[in-house]
Amino acid sequence: MSEVSNYQQNIQDFQEFIRNACIEKVTFDEDLNPAFDKGRLPFTFKYCFSATFHTNKGKYKLHTSQTSEALDVLWAKPIESFGRITSEKYINEKIKEISCETGYDQWVYKLTIEFDNCVLLFYAAEIYDTIEGEYEIKINDEMLLVFESKSEARKLEAIIDAA
Repeated sequence: MSEVSNYQQNIQDFQEFIRNACIEKVTFDEDLNPAFDKGRLPFTFKYCFSATFHTNKGKYKLHTSQTSEALDVLWAKPIESFGRITSEKYINEKIKEISCETGYDQWVYKLTIEFDNCVLLFYAAEIYDTIEGEYEIKINDEMLLVFESKSEARKLEAIIDAA
């Protein structure tokens, strides 16, 4: 199995695991002091190291993992215990729809999970300050950018598409 296929299979396995589970809540391990001014960005999001899905079937941690090509992609793994929690979102629902998208060379960088009462969008990406005082956003990078609104996520995607 190729490395790309291995990463894609991991996310497919994660999707299958949580698809029929009741998601009780999602907890976030956020970077509360990023190296950029989060308030300058034109969208609202959580800037996370990881997110943990607490389900009736167990817990799964979603984070990024670096490939041999030095790209960071989404990766999920079952866990028994979890680390730091900076915030949480109570859901108590089954998933209505779940999908992922690939970026560079078919590496998974986006996961969308829809429920009846909310949506969560996860991006493997990073935000960098530039010398000119602007910011640069790269997909398939080391952090999780988490959105709770499709309209806010579209603002991110417009910036990515324009680059």
